Amino acid sequence: MTNIDFMESLFSIETYRKELEQNPCKNIDETFYGMCEEFHEVEYKIKNSDIDGIINELGDLLWYVLMFSLITKIKIIKIIKNLSVPININASVNNAIANSFSTMKRKHRGDYANESYYSNFKPTIKVFTGYILDTAFKNQIPMSRIIEQNKEKISSRNKRKTISGHGDFR
Repeated sequence: MTNIDFMESLFSIETYRKELEQNPCKNIDETFYGMCEEFHEVEYKIKNSDIDGIINELGDLLWYVLMFSLITKIKIIKIIKNLSVPININASVNNAIANSFSTMKRKHRGDYANESYYSNFKPTIKVFTGYILDTAFKNQIPMSRIIEQNKEKISSRNKRKTISGHGDFR
């Protein structure tokens, strides 16, 4: 990945984050579960060498990661700027998921105030963001293409009133 590719990705993600900021999700649990589900959908598309599917699912995963960062007030752009080029994901996604579930369980039983609770998710956002960038660059998919396709899909589903539900082609 070149520095130009990296900067293009950074700009595209920040622009999309600002758009989503206008109407963020409020439910951290639902957003986290969606992020986990989309990760596994990306993995399935990779396993089947489905580039169009990878693009669609990376867009969905990015949407959830951005929403999650908005809820937790974690600055995703700072995280991206601190990722090494080429991307080096220090922890596995599965480990990040397990740690986040543990954090959520402790929150639900009253162990955290919101501010300290939210800061526990920085490693999760870092790993998922690194995974998205790494997967996009390995498959030579520009981040702007992933984002535009995701926005088009969401807009189309909103118009057809099929935003909720399951399946790629609803």
